Amino acid sequence: MPELVGGTTIHVAHYSIPATGRYDHGYNHFFDGYFTNGALEAIRQRDRARPFLLNLHYLAPHPPLQIPEPWHSLVEAIDLPENVGRWSSGQSPLQLYNLPGYLGSRYTREDWREPWRVYAGLVALLDHSIGLVLDALRAEALYDDALILFTADHGEMLGSHGLWQKMCMYEESARVPLAIKLPGGARGGAHSDELVSHVDILPTLCDFLGVAPPPALSGVSLCGAIEEGRPLDRAGIFIQFDGNGARGNFQRCFVRGPHKLIVDLFKDETFFELYDVVRDPQEQRNLAWAAPEIVRELLDLLEEEMRAGSDLIAIPDGAYDAFPRRYSAPADG
Repeated sequence: MPELVGGTTIHVAHYSIPATGRYDHGYNHFFDGYFTNGALEAIRQRDRARPFLLNLHYLAPHPPLQIPEPWHSLVEAIDLPENVGRWSSGQSPLQLYNLPGYLGSRYTREDWREPWRVYAGLVALLDHSIGLVLDALRAEALYDDALILFTADHGEMLGSHGLWQKMCMYEESARVPLAIKLPGGARGGAHSDELVSHVDILPTLCDFLGVAPPPALSGVSLCGAIEEGRPLDRAGIFIQFDGNGARGNFQRCFVRGPHKLIVDLFKDETFFELYDVVRDPQEQRNLAWAAPEIVRELLDLLEEEMRAGSDLIAIPDGAYDAFPRRYSAPADG
């Protein structure tokens, strides 16, 4: 496929497709079986005279979707979300220039049923693997006093919005789990609806462990939200994307409360998307035409974050003023 590299030059590159299959060499030779077995060995053979740290980076549930039994056949069928294999009327057309749109738009809704079925099995394989590690921690009397953090670096579009892979701001790609198990008698079992970011993980771990954090961190500690239910003192969450491997297409995003503003930039075009992800979790109704006051508020906050981070790009002046003249509102917008 053609990819814009460095913002100026198009090269041809090869990328994955949502193919599925059975991995016949078994769990122990599969990526995540291998990683799990290594983790179990590290736990059992650790130096018991020293503090213990385990960093375990699973590949699952990332493609490729060739997985071993019994997980390949575990899920017989799955109901697809409504937005799978469908391009919503207010969706950014610039996504067709981006890798997820170029790859994903060639598949029909029915084409996605088998990838979804196998993907669900791969998630179950990941659950099984993590369960083995937790069981080993319990067997070694480490679990109760352990601080355990579980998260993921990105989600997977898997045909949602007609897109494949990630590299976009929609919920399926940008929203990921974050679970923290606290040591000993610390309060647990709580759920928070606070908006958080991966940049919050390091200051949170430093806070829990009583370690001075490095200066000028972008994130904030989540300890107060976790232990006392205190709200976080910030305007919202900033997200950015600058191309796959090299600078190419650009996306900026700001999330505040239920609203998410996405600014999609490609060459001389700028497209705006605004979603209420509480009322519209599959992001099917772009409110950028209907709620200009919210767009402008979030755009101001977004540009403030971009300036604070010395962003290498800027949203063109008057881009949102020109937006409704350049792009017609969808029938449902």
